[in-house]
Amino acid sequence: METIAILGCGSRGRVYCNQIALHHLQEVKIVAVCDQNAAKAQEVAGLSRCDPQIFTDTESFFKQGKLADVLVIATQDKDHHAHAMRALALGYNLLLEKPVATNQAAVQQIADTAAEKGCFVLVCHVLRYSAFYKKIAELLHSGAVGQVMNIEHTENVGYWHFAHSFVRGPWRNGAQSNPLCVAKCCHDFDLLYWYMGCDCTAVSSYGSRRYFCTENKPEGAAQYCLQNCPAGASCPYSAAKIYLEPSVPGAPPISNWASTQITGKPNPTDAELRAALTTGPYGRCVFACVNTVCDHQVISMTWQNGATATLTINPFSKDCYRRISVSGTLGELYGADCNDYLTLNTFLGNKSERISLADSSTEGHCGGDKGLIDTLVKVMKGEAVEQDYLTTIDRTLKSHRIAFAAEECRGSAVQL
Repeated sequence: METIAILGCGSRGRVYCNQIALHHLQEVKIVAVCDQNAAKAQEVAGLSRCDPQIFTDTESFFKQGKLADVLVIATQDKDHHAHAMRALALGYNLLLEKPVATNQAAVQQIADTAAEKGCFVLVCHVLRYSAFYKKIAELLHSGAVGQVMNIEHTENVGYWHFAHSFVRGPWRNGAQSNPLCVAKCCHDFDLLYWYMGCDCTAVSSYGSRRYFCTENKPEGAAQYCLQNCPAGASCPYSAAKIYLEPSVPGAPPISNWASTQITGKPNPTDAELRAALTTGPYGRCVFACVNTVCDHQVISMTWQNGATATLTINPFSKDCYRRISVSGTLGELYGADCNDYLTLNTFLGNKSERISLADSSTEGHCGGDKGLIDTLVKVMKGEAVEQDYLTTIDRTLKSHRIAFAAEECRGSAVQL
């Protein structure tokens, strides 16, 4: 039986463990889990249904040598490179959470080391494994719209999700994790690279931290939302509204992953959640945080085939979803991944076709979480997989390069 170890038992490590336990226990066994938070490590160990070894520090884990065929690395962005290099030195194959690292040189070193060691590295660009995005690739690569001339792609992050992760949360400071366009949108650059089927040749980018800053803090607002803040009633970003009123009609769908991040405890009580929000980072006024990343950004790209693309990162949306519009010489294709269909308009005959995605899913990145683990298990067993959507480290090199370049050139412009 193939074996897996999991390093990092936060939301992503927990998701991957759950997918294995639900669908693949007859084929693979989780033999070890590691997280510095003992409660999270214990929770994931229980979810695995495999009675794995439990570690609460990486030194102890790596000192045991190679414990499994594949190591899932689902730690924080800044730790990926060091953890991947230690794992590859031991001969682990990797399922590596995105972003791969915090700079392009580190991504390249992981790829080079994996090649030297003869190890495979599969990167968690889960969107490629969903029915929605696979269908887009299939249509574009089959010539359904002729030659692709332009792609407009938007990631709507969700106002509450952005406030949670990129204002209050672990990705609020680019120097300590990654810039917004890398941390949130390396998925999207991967999709664009996949759709175009060629390299990106030039990038420009604009964006800033415009709204979530001290200048916009309401007069008299408290430092923490639960301190009877006078601005709370009129603030959609209030921690009280986002985390403590999920049953209110129209409230954001905050789930267990958010409350676990806030408290550091699986399935926390209401009292534990309130205590963490009273003095912790997730209870802070969004206008008084230590955030540095952009709160809006647009990236323009030119590709080797002469086509162009834009990626808009929009934190100011009600829901979390992506939408895409592709313009080609023979037609256009558009859709949003919150729906189970795409629209294809062809110019010859002025036809419009609604393409239903019967096997689409609203769970786990449109079914991509399950698709990724299904594919990983096939690769481990040596079974055939569809090579077109396989998110190997060599492909990630290309898309990560675009993301890092987008941040590097951000704001460079001819002043008018």
